[in-house]
Amino acid sequence: MEPNLAIQAVARPKTPIYQRFTAALQSDPRCSQEVALGRRIGLYRFCGDIGRGNFSRVKLAVHQLTKDKVAIKVVDTSRLDAKALRMLSREVTTLESVFHPFILRLFEVIETLGKIHLISEWVQGGELYNRIAEEGPLEEYHAAVIFHQLLLAVKHLHNLGYVHRDIKAENVLMVSDDRVKLADFGFSTQLINGPWQHLDTFCGSPPYAAPELFSDDHYIGGPVSIARTCVLIRTILHHFICKGKHNFRLISG
Repeated sequence: MEPNLAIQAVARPKTPIYQRFTAALQSDPRCSQEVALGRRIGLYRFCGDIGRGNFSRVKLAVHQLTKDKVAIKVVDTSRLDAKALRMLSREVTTLESVFHPFILRLFEVIETLGKIHLISEWVQGGELYNRIAEEGPLEEYHAAVIFHQLLLAVKHLHNLGYVHRDIKAENVLMVSDDRVKLADFGFSTQLINGPWQHLDTFCGSPPYAAPELFSDDHYIGGPVSIARTCVLIRTILHHFICKGKHNFRLISG
């Protein structure tokens, strides 16, 4: 008996769209050229620059299948010392472990020769620091909403056993006038014994630091994060820009 070819054709499983798309990219010589020229990484095509650091650049990119915009932090690992590599590892570990509406979401990490690409959601509004510097203090209502969101983010981190340790206006990204995302987890650490565990490493921006970081040889991780958030609220409400050695002397002296 002859097999029913029509039935076989219907029953044959279709190749998923994702697999077809990636196969097409791999066979496209233009894609290979863009990768070689640094215009593409994986399924993401770079389309602009967002910012630059000492050993990294942040680029705007578009996912070629979903057309979603993302931010890609490109880190030159060949120029990092042991301390910077530990910070990068902590940032990746923390962001891979947390998922919260007020914390920047890390989608994936792609490693190539000498570089690591951290692919995260794109927050169009930029840093809270720049917003305050350019437009002055926020209205009390917006400041209260942002404060509440940051406290929820900090609480979520503490519940998972993490502390940020560098909460400041530069590390808060503006989604809109009354919605933010906490970012930059390079100084974060995991607390095996919970948020009340004692720490002895001074890190983060001094102008936002809690008083005990200047007077004691140790501190408790959880309360220090709350203190930094409270200093940030002063920045939001009173246009007190915490930056530079002068502010460090004011606080530590």
